[in-house]
Amino acid sequence: MGRYIQKKTKVGIIGAGKAGTSLAVSFDKRKYAVYFLSKHYNNEIPSVSCFTDEKTFIDSVDVIVIAVKDRNLKTIVNRLYQLKVKGKLIFHLSGFYSSDILEQLKENNIVGSFHPIFPFTKKFMNIKNRKILADIEGDIKFIKRIKELFKDFRGLNLFEIEKKEKPILHLGLTLVSNYPLYVVNVGKEILSSVLCKTLLSDVMESFLKATIENYLSSGKISGPLSRGDFEIIKKEISYLENSRIKTIVDDIIRLSKKIREIQDEIKG
Repeated sequence: MGRYIQKKTKVGIIGAGKAGTSLAVSFDKRKYAVYFLSKHYNNEIPSVSCFTDEKTFIDSVDVIVIAVKDRNLKTIVNRLYQLKVKGKLIFHLSGFYSSDILEQLKENNIVGSFHPIFPFTKKFMNIKNRKILADIEGDIKFIKRIKELFKDFRGLNLFEIEKKEKPILHLGLTLVSNYPLYVVNVGKEILSSVLCKTLLSDVMESFLKATIENYLSSGKISGPLSRGDFEIIKKEISYLENSRIKTIVDDIIRLSKKIREIQDEIKG
């Protein structure tokens, strides 16, 4: 198959969303030649070109990064197979799917999965020198190649994971990174009814930061929920005027209570 990773490696990215464009910026900063295959890229990075013709794109790159939504992943894989792609390093960014979804491309390419554990909140984020973890999964050839590709990404720590572990890891990451913030937004909505905008911002920043730092250092959760003061919380909920917020908070508290009970049973 020849060499995949060399000084002027040509990296092709399918999909110009948050993760795809951010990787493009980072590869570009490291002097890789970077190309997009997308209808939604508008030349925001002057040195990164974009193709709309699939064959031209494939012929121009050594590495293919599939940076699309999970629901579109299989469609892209099928298309690459139809185009008889050969001699490429191909990987996707899905946290859920393993390299098995690339199985039909495996005979003529080196394939695997690379999942950055990082919240890409906007497009074109430069992850250069950021401390980031990424799980990688594939055969021995893939592991070697992917480590070569990202060897100059300072702060990026790659760790290997088994196929069967990917869904569990992704679910845990989703619960840690996404769902708590939905609850935070409900709390923010409640606070906004009694605090001015500037004070609200200060409280959110200082209180959230202190809470997270305390949890990371001690592993403990503080506050009335951890103390089991559910009667006090129930009385506080009665003061809420917005009926929809009141229902949401009531559901959150019931769920929190159930989680606490299950954790106590597990500890035992």
